[in-house]
Amino acid sequence: MTKDISRATALGVALLMNQAAAGIVDGLLGGGSSISEGSEGSEGGDSISPNVRKFQLNVTEIQTSLDGGDVRSMFALNGRPFNGADAIVIDEGDVVEIEYINSASTNSTMHAHGITQQGSMYSDGVPGVSQHPIQPGQNFTYTWQANEYGLYWLHDHVREEYQDGKAMPLYIRPKEDRQTPFHSFTNDSNALQSLTKQDRDPQIITLADYTTLNGTAQKTMSEEWHSELLCYDSILINNHGRKNCPSMDKLKSYADANSNALIAADFITAKGCPDIKQSTPAVPENVTLDADIWYDCTETNTTLPRFEFEWTSDGSDGSEQWGVLQMVSAASHWSYIVSIDEHPVYIYAQDGHYHTMPTSAPADAFEMVIGERLAVAFKLHTPGEYAVRVAVLNAPQILAAHATIKYGDAETVFVKEEGLPPLPASIPSINYGGGVVKENATVVESTQLLAYDAPAVPKPHQKADHTLIFTLQYDGTLYWGMSDNGAYVEQYDMAKQNAETPALFDMQGYLDASSTAHYPAHSVVDVVFITNGTTPQPPHPMHFHGLHRHLLATGTLTGDWNYTDVADFDAKHPDTINWINPAYIDTFNTPTSMPDAPSYLITRFQAGDAEPTLLHCHIGSHKAQGMEYLLIAQGEQPDIPTYYHKKAAGEL
Repeated sequence: MTKDISRATALGVALLMNQAAAGIVDGLLGGGSSISEGSEGSEGGDSISPNVRKFQLNVTEIQTSLDGGDVRSMFALNGRPFNGADAIVIDEGDVVEIEYINSASTNSTMHAHGITQQGSMYSDGVPGVSQHPIQPGQNFTYTWQANEYGLYWLHDHVREEYQDGKAMPLYIRPKEDRQTPFHSFTNDSNALQSLTKQDRDPQIITLADYTTLNGTAQKTMSEEWHSELLCYDSILINNHGRKNCPSMDKLKSYADANSNALIAADFITAKGCPDIKQSTPAVPENVTLDADIWYDCTETNTTLPRFEFEWTSDGSDGSEQWGVLQMVSAASHWSYIVSIDEHPVYIYAQDGHYHTMPTSAPADAFEMVIGERLAVAFKLHTPGEYAVRVAVLNAPQILAAHATIKYGDAETVFVKEEGLPPLPASIPSINYGGGVVKENATVVESTQLLAYDAPAVPKPHQKADHTLIFTLQYDGTLYWGMSDNGAYVEQYDMAKQNAETPALFDMQGYLDASSTAHYPAHSVVDVVFITNGTTPQPPHPMHFHGLHRHLLATGTLTGDWNYTDVADFDAKHPDTINWINPAYIDTFNTPTSMPDAPSYLITRFQAGDAEPTLLHCHIGSHKAQGMEYLLIAQGEQPDIPTYYHKKAAGEL
């Protein structure tokens, strides 16, 4: 039974977490092909302790194919890559205990993406920062309290291996008395009740990009190609992928017509990829590109995922019926544009927290960047089956995937185009190339949403206590980096993942390390991202571990960033910064930039406890090449349970 934590004392919660982490609470349940779970709660006197939810995840290796193509090696969580896209579901206020068993042949950790970990940074799952990598044959128990609500995800944080199957969704049901933003788009009482019910028990979509190459092979071959892998086989929707092969005429038309497709029709392959030997000067002439990876496309025939919704009446009584989908992008390389045919959506949550739309109009399509989580609601109007379209956005590949939504018993006509699956004959808002085809369509970007129940922005219109200005740059080879104040392109030393002592247990010793910035605990901190270069620069999904941040402003500069701080920028550009209700998120997508027009993105937050946290680009190859920074909040650290001290010392 789930207990209400509102009356539990802070001391009692801390004691329970320490006991759980130290192994005093009973052990975890046994394994199996699905998530093993146990729970317990205790009640006594005038206080109620939080419910303790225990799970076990066992990492193994299997041979499989998720898109009907060639079999490849993948990691499996409890027997299935990505745990079969099934979520761990808990309640706001629960204490979570996850025993992570590494039965695979490579090192691993498990990061709870978006969970703030205030007072429990020892469970953040970052090698070299909060723990040592978990060696094959070893295990590690993560313990933290679910002070958040909404959709999050778990993923490996060693190298770039989460794309190989070590990721899965995590859903935290909001407290029953938590206010929702549903009234911003409907006042129908039945609809509000249905939306609340679906929000507590949602259908979840996990998106991922998929290729026959595992992450390690991608990195090795990228060195040979002098290029990142810019050619994926398919997009997974809840572990279902399909190799689509539109005609060359179609692919070229998408490349020509779509301004968001960064690929020239003259250099496109049958897989919708760039022929990098022709389009990329850095690729040596003597490099041989594998035809199966870059050129040849063989269509596969797999079943499309279907998401069904309850349809109880024809609406003649005037009542509204709605559907809800929660989505997480567990991709490693591409961001997406998403739409549901004939069903504009209201985005009501982002990165776990409730948000509202930038205007009263629903979105015909919306952007979804790597690591981001969105919740959408849409009105059901005409029974039938409709296509869900997910296409690569702002990237040099033409690629898309499909699913369907269905409600009612009406028959649906399906249409088959060359190289694509049979799809409902519904009217699309976007095409296979990610281009918007609906006239006067509304497309919402991830930086445009407005916070609904976030804390107030600290020190509005005032100078922050500390300002960090990071320049995101490409060094002209394969590597991206970020530098404090743009002095030079700096790559994080990935050898730190195997440091003798993780940063959490020796913060003072890391203060002067490379790719490290620090500020006082509980101070107000601005982080400004500037993206520039001698060539056009793509967006970067920058993810902060620890606390969420306020997205104050984003845009394009006419020259360099010539401001002493954000308050100076605000004074010179009044009404540019949103001080009232900016998005409150953990993953920020920087704008594209041109050589003569650098882009900027401004965030602000109030630092929490003294702790080290990581900031990094969530494009897998960029992170693996060192596009990350260590942020240290200085001060008196919270107590760390004995179990984690012993793990850090190598005694367990």
